[in-house]
Amino acid sequence: MPLFQNLRSALSGVHRLVTDCRVSARENLDTAADLSWRDGSGRITQARGRCLDVSERGARVAYSEAIKMPAIIQIRPDSDGIVRTGVVRHCTSTGTRYEIGIEFCSPAELRGAFKT
Repeated sequence: MPLFQNLRSALSGVHRLVTDCRVSARENLDTAADLSWRDGSGRITQARGRCLDVSERGARVAYSEAIKMPAIIQIRPDSDGIVRTGVVRHCTSTGTRYEIGIEFCSPAELRGAFKT
């Protein structure tokens, strides 16, 4: 198990480095949010989650289940009611929930999101 703990610690350090290099600042929200997403097979799901933070280019939300990627997602935090659309970039288990990283996209980028 020490090897696993060392790996986890190293990955945590990389995550902090990437987070510190973001182009736009993140605003902590920690508010309930409506989530709606379409996965790669076309299935649409609507649920309530928690918007942890948001920036000009993306957001981090918490949800009780993993979201199958690729997925286009819309979020509407209760704090401001603004609907934001993006692509799920990661879905990471954090114990009893999943943290989902979302990169906001323009309509043109979304049209090409699932093209291969």
